[in-house]
Amino acid sequence: MSELKFFGYMILAVLCAAIIIVPLVEVFFAYRERLMLSDALYNSCRVAAEATSNYRNMRTIDTVYYIGSYSYADDFLDVFANTFAISFDLDIKERYLTGRSLDSSSYKLVFRPQPNNETYNDFVLALDFNEKYDSSDEKTTTTIVVVAESDYKFKYGYMQYLYTERGLLRTDEGNSYKLRGNKIFEMIITN
Repeated sequence: MSELKFFGYMILAVLCAAIIIVPLVEVFFAYRERLMLSDALYNSCRVAAEATSNYRNMRTIDTVYYIGSYSYADDFLDVFANTFAISFDLDIKERYLTGRSLDSSSYKLVFRPQPNNETYNDFVLALDFNEKYDSSDEKTTTTIVVVAESDYKFKYGYMQYLYTERGLLRTDEGNSYKLRGNKIFEMIITN
C-alpha cells in the first residue's frame, strides 16, 4: 500500500510542477521575444539610417532625411520595413501615411507572418519622424520614434487552451498579452 501512495505522490508532484513551470517558461519566452523585438527595431533603424543618409549634407554637419520630401522618408521606410520583415520572417501587409506637417510625418506599417510562420501574429508599427533645428550650433536633428505592437502568441498548449478556449487570460479589452516595443532613434552628425 505504501508503494501506491508513493506513486500517487510522485504523479501529484509532477502535475503540480507542470502547472507551475509551464507559465514560468512562457514568461521566459515572452521576455525573449520582447528582447528580439527591441533588437529588431534598433537594427532596422540603424540599417535604414545608414542606407538612406544624405552624405552631401555632412559638410554642414546636418543629418537631413527630408521629412517634408516624400522620396527620402519613403526610402527610409522601404529599407526599415524590409529589414524588420526579414528579422521576424514577415510580409509587409499595409503601409500608409497617417500625418504630415512641415517638419514631421507619421507612418503606419502592418506586417503579417508568412504562411509557414506560426510563431507570431500581425505586427503594427507606428513611425513618427520629427526634424528639429538648433540655431545655437546650427544642426538639424532628425528623431524617429518607432512603436511596435502585436498580440502575443502563446507557445504551449496548456496556455493556448486557457487563452482561447477558456478565456481565462483575457480582459474586457481583448488580448491583455501584447508584445510591445518602442525605440527612439536620434540622428545627428557630430565632429
